[in-house]
Amino acid sequence: MARHQPELLGILRGASPALQGNKAVAAFLSRVLDDEERLDLMPPRRPPLPGEEAFWWCIEQLLLLCDLARPPNDPYLLMLVDDLRAFADLVERRAPLPPGYRLDWTECEERPNSLKMPSLPQRRAAGATPTPQQRSKAMKLYDTQLAPNPRRVRIFMAEKGISCETIQVNIVKGENLSKEYLAINPRGVVPTLVLDDGTAIDESVAIFHYLEETHPEPPLMGTDPLSKARIASRERHMEIDGMWSAAEVFRNAHPAFAKRGIPGNQGAVDAIPPLVERGRGAVLRFYRRLDEALGASAFVAGDQFSAADITGLCAVDFAARFARVPVPEDCGNLQRWHQVVLARPSAGA
Repeated sequence: MARHQPELLGILRGASPALQGNKAVAAFLSRVLDDEERLDLMPPRRPPLPGEEAFWWCIEQLLLLCDLARPPNDPYLLMLVDDLRAFADLVERRAPLPPGYRLDWTECEERPNSLKMPSLPQRRAAGATPTPQQRSKAMKLYDTQLAPNPRRVRIFMAEKGISCETIQVNIVKGENLSKEYLAINPRGVVPTLVLDDGTAIDESVAIFHYLEETHPEPPLMGTDPLSKARIASRERHMEIDGMWSAAEVFRNAHPAFAKRGIPGNQGAVDAIPPLVERGRGAVLRFYRRLDEALGASAFVAGDQFSAADITGLCAVDFAARFARVPVPEDCGNLQRWHQVVLARPSAGA
């Protein structure tokens, strides 16, 4: 890592749309990954060294950038370039990754260009799998591993000790719009929980309510009228102010959603690139408000972990990782809370 850091810093500080398909950068990446393969530099079986996660995160993003061929003013491209420039300081200081960018060190997987990289982060806490209280052999969760709303349900279920069969639906490839999936959920959204009798429940909060009623311990949605109202209110704040704002950035910037600007079975709806900057501003306001609120309480809705924290965690991680709006370094309360909730075994569900 130290051998390649100076050259990496030069690339990061000069990051621009011109890096797309850049042969010099591609050659640098090949040298880094050749050294990794020859010297076994990746730390899948040991704790990462200071700055190592930020280093490899930048390598991964540069690989992505080298594979792009987009207009210089493309919002997704510009966000990626901004991220790389911002990470130069982190790499130089060998600082940890910001919230939402934490990597799992898993086995390397082949890329089409024969380079090797650590697989994409799956946010699984090492060894953190709660013992299920009950497993339903018939209940099924239609899930998308990297999407924030299904993750909310997985974490909620893990906190309750509930497990069931999960079926992955690739929304980037449009599997949620396939005839087979629309027969299960005509709206074409994930997650969908299908009960033992075939009843389908969509919408994360609706699934929360069903599971809270059928598995009341531990309570995650309140125990009295006031706590229930407060948790419901704060959970909505996390979804509307955080997750919806991040989704506005992601859907209007990601090339796979250029004709799917609205989620689900809506037909062709053009993305609106100018909404990206509006969404980024909304995410930053969300961070500031959450940071201020967490200065007065340990968790989002008070002193107890709740469904509001689950949605908050998924919103922050989605905004930071996929919408590429990192948590500001001066949001200390938010950073403290994020570390606490991310350390819970359920966060790796």
